[in-house]
Amino acid sequence: MIQLKKFITGKEVLETLNIKPFQLFELIEGGQLQVYNAAGRLKPPPYAQIRIDEHGDRKKTREDELEILKNTGPLLRLRDKYKSKKIWESKLSEGPIKGTFVYRDMLLAQADLDYCCILEGEIKKIKSEISNINRSWKGFELPESGATEILNYIVDSFYLKEEVRKQQRSSEKRVEANTEKAIFLCNPGTKWEDITIILTADNMVRIKMPQAENLFTYHELEMKDKRKGDQPTMLWELLKLFAKNNGFISSQNPKYDPKLPETAKRLNYHLKKLFGIDESIYTGHYKKEKGYRTRINFYNRTF
Repeated sequence: MIQLKKFITGKEVLETLNIKPFQLFELIEGGQLQVYNAAGRLKPPPYAQIRIDEHGDRKKTREDELEILKNTGPLLRLRDKYKSKKIWESKLSEGPIKGTFVYRDMLLAQADLDYCCILEGEIKKIKSEISNINRSWKGFELPESGATEILNYIVDSFYLKEEVRKQQRSSEKRVEANTEKAIFLCNPGTKWEDITIILTADNMVRIKMPQAENLFTYHELEMKDKRKGDQPTMLWELLKLFAKNNGFISSQNPKYDPKLPETAKRLNYHLKKLFGIDESIYTGHYKKEKGYRTRINFYNRTF
């Protein structure tokens, strides 16, 4: 069994880091946390584990068959009689009298040995296939169907306490850094659900917080593209898009931008820095949500 002193359960990780299952998945996919099973061994993604198990079953079947061939029937009788494969092979080459039990056993044993060689070759091939199965979580994406099962899979796994502590310290440092750089000094405990952003013009939003509200242009929100003079960045365009769609952008939209995932990540980082809130602005993983849904209350008042 696993050495509990060194590991922590997935549910405890969620509580320790104050994160959701999809955020745990992002830490795993990004390489910050490694997934372990109850035996303390690295745990591959579920689809890889299924392939490993299937290959393992094939390998076990071949090994059992090989064991039976080597320890029953003609091979067993000849091994008991001559003790050595070389001896009974030489006996066979000498041409014992046909029709005798010894001769028949030798011929059957030779056929079994040939099949043993085939089985050994298959076992070697299966071992090679198992070793070549990709066990890495890097680049692994949640499928549109079955995302819940995968999130449950990682929550039911184990994690090294030291890696979790390292991630916790890193998170605390980011909070401190974000607070120092924040334009909006939110009260402690402020959540994204407490924030409202209203698009009032093409270049302006009204931001409401529990302690205050005001109008801001994209310049003041540090969303000016210096390379294009006075033009806004893609982050501002995405912010407007969220406002025009009440905080949700569907990946099923025919006009879906393939660059959206990267821009959405950058907007998340930027707003966390501006407000000093370390929590993600999104409510869930975009694969599961089939798009991006924000915790922020977005509204459009430009019409």
